[in-house]
Amino acid sequence: MGLTFRYSPAMRYMRELVAGGFIGTPFIFNGYEQNSQWLDPKTPLRQVDHTADQSVIQVSSLEGYGAPIIDLAHLMVGRRPHRGRRDAAQLHSRADGARHQPHDAHEHRRRDIFLGEFANGALCSIQTSFVTVGNYPGIEARVYGSEGALICRLVEEAGVCETLRAARPDQVEFRDVDIPDRCYPPGGSRTESWRTLFYANLVSSFISEILSDDSIERR
Repeated sequence: MGLTFRYSPAMRYMRELVAGGFIGTPFIFNGYEQNSQWLDPKTPLRQVDHTADQSVIQVSSLEGYGAPIIDLAHLMVGRRPHRGRRDAAQLHSRADGARHQPHDAHEHRRRDIFLGEFANGALCSIQTSFVTVGNYPGIEARVYGSEGALICRLVEEAGVCETLRAARPDQVEFRDVDIPDRCYPPGGSRTESWRTLFYANLVSSFISEILSDDSIERR
């Protein structure tokens, strides 16, 4: 599956740093997927199936927007987290043309928090929401370890679509990290929109796998 945000140049370099031991042993991963599309509770959530069985818990933000940041958690720390719990809030979903259908907080979620523990012992928190103010794509990954910490933000702000910051025990103030050119597609830069920059790397990776004799089994 082409999960777009793992192809961000900043995320690619963050992964290199983690794999290379920059943070040492990972202790904590904090992930955020911030989205303000349905900040107004009167705005209907179009993805909700109003014909679904309301006696069964239905999820929304964690299921709909959580996959990219959960994927990054796996990529940075390892095997998937387990033993989690979620919190929720009430919203309205579109039932038909002009009518709004209210739903109980435990049926359709505009905000979720998942708390878990990785198989390797690292702790994990994942926050997803349709009601957090911020710009797109709204992804942030933080990983803390025995030797350092990294924070990667994929948010278009002041003409920049991504940032990577690092800290070490002997330099606890986070500082900006330069992303190597090899992590960018040809001609790409962090001032380019994420809508083209991240997808360019995704498409490049996909095509490279097709062209590589080593990466696919030919039948």
